[in-house]
Amino acid sequence: MADIKLEGFDDFDRALKQAPQYTLTKLTEAVELSIKLLQGEAVPYPPATAANQPGRFDKKGKPMGYYERGRGWWYPLLTDRTLGGVSRYGKTRGLVRAPKGLRQQVRAYRLAKNRQGQPGTSDRLQSRWDSHVYHYQETVGGMLTNNTSYILPVKGFKSGPPKARQAQRMAAIGWMSIEDDLEKVTPDIQAAFNRAMDDVMQHLAGGG
Repeated sequence: MADIKLEGFDDFDRALKQAPQYTLTKLTEAVELSIKLLQGEAVPYPPATAANQPGRFDKKGKPMGYYERGRGWWYPLLTDRTLGGVSRYGKTRGLVRAPKGLRQQVRAYRLAKNRQGQPGTSDRLQSRWDSHVYHYQETVGGMLTNNTSYILPVKGFKSGPPKARQAQRMAAIGWMSIEDDLEKVTPDIQAAFNRAMDDVMQHLAGGG
């Protein structure tokens, strides 16, 4: 699971006894900044790949669908019969013509429906991040969550329970695991807590 070790906080216990409110305020600021840093790293999508464009075929030459970010899975319709006599196209209608160079093999792409029967299977992962800072007695904690149904295969962990791990196919097309994101921002998180500790020590030295 995602875990980092921060160093240099042996004086925090003493600070909490001498100036609990000021110390908790500074710790809260550091936690809030840490969560913001991690969220800033986790939110951006990697560059789009062939998996996000029409025109894919499997190893046997069979047409494949593609995933449009923010909208969902488009699956190929191979014949006019499968179009059901539809003559009007458009993304808002959930039906788009295949690019001209593909039309001998694929007539169109239809947007798959979600569990409610509506066109579009995207949960809009990018907009579903939420952060929360909490206090319990002399403890300050923070959480970064995402309730997208497919968050773990896309942004999960590199270790731990199999169901919580990132899918290898997602890592292969550029998606960073949450552990990768955390590792990248760890130096900045350490710096945030160092500044908090410095402020607390200065406060104590000044008789606060």
